[in-house]
Amino acid sequence: MSASKFEIQALEYRARAEDASLAAKACQLERAREQHEIAALRWIELAEAAESRALSNRERLEAAASPAHQGSE
Repeated sequence: MSASKFEIQALEYRARAEDASLAAKACQLERAREQHEIAALRWIELAEAAESRALSNRERLEAAASPAHQGSE
């Protein structure tokens, strides 16, 4: 099965979170470091939401393809 749109988004969001985290570690200004840390946390939240949507979609597709569901139509 190929990756869904939401799975791809989750990977992109996790990469952005990693970039923000690295920027925070490299930052010498406290306020800027905090902003990078907040951004990293937000990207992680978005990645988790995208992963949840991908899982829900996959479960819905699998349920629709199951023999039990097809017999009820």
